[in-house]
Amino acid sequence: MKDNQKRKNLFIKVNIHKFLDRGLLAKLDPERTQTLIGLALFLPDCRPGESFLSRVFGLTQTSVSQRIRKLEKFRYKGKPIITVVRRRKKDGSFGVNRYRLHRNCGISIF
Repeated sequence: MKDNQKRKNLFIKVNIHKFLDRGLLAKLDPERTQTLIGLALFLPDCRPGESFLSRVFGLTQTSVSQRIRKLEKFRYKGKPIITVVRRRKKDGSFGVNRYRLHRNCGISIF
């Protein structure tokens, strides 16, 4: 099965209890919420390039980079909701980052 075909059969699940009852949604601003959900669309192997994300979000690459850094710094109950693994190529230039969404973000795939 091709990658696109697999992706058509994936869904994201939002844990309403974490998002509403535990107050995560109230703490996330709309920009961080959109970024979190946008990254979740690429689970389980979350490594879209920032240039690709800029097209998905309709933003500049600089804006996408800033949003990801803001989301990376965000803490919910003292813990990060995402981790960014920054990659470098052998020549020292930047590679494609990998994004890990933690359980406390309230989003998963099924």
